[in-house]
Amino acid sequence: MILANGLFNGLTALGEGTVTASGITYSPLALSVPDDGSVTLTVKLSVKTSLPAGVDNKSFQFRILPAGVTAGDTSLSSQFAVFAAPLSVATENRVEIVATALAFTDQPELSSYTGLNIAPVAVTGRDGNGNTDDDYTAQSPSPDLPSR
Repeated sequence: MILANGLFNGLTALGEGTVTASGITYSPLALSVPDDGSVTLTVKLSVKTSLPAGVDNKSFQFRILPAGVTAGDTSLSSQFAVFAAPLSVATENRVEIVATALAFTDQPELSSYTGLNIAPVAVTGRDGNGNTDDDYTAQSPSPDLPSR
């Protein structure tokens, strides 16, 4: 699903990660943070044009694992004892498929019945690459109409 990705510290590119089924690894990564300081890292990624069904409105989550993290010299560093792995907010970083066309995914059946028979019709919103926009998928109700 991921086409390309990159890790940035401000405008400085730190590298492209290796994508696996369980995550993205940026290795080796050398990053220095001043004592009592902080750094804001940005992950930029692009997804393929053809996406798996049900991916609309799903979120990517990011975290930094403490493996390989080391503190500086004891005279220059607070020598953190515990490293809490930061985790991005689950409701952010969402895949948003935007419908640009409607597709009739369930056509009503033809009927030779002399009365009026209208079956439900399903309509699905799709983007230019054929991906389904889950926010624009609906089925019309079956009307209850009298026969002639």
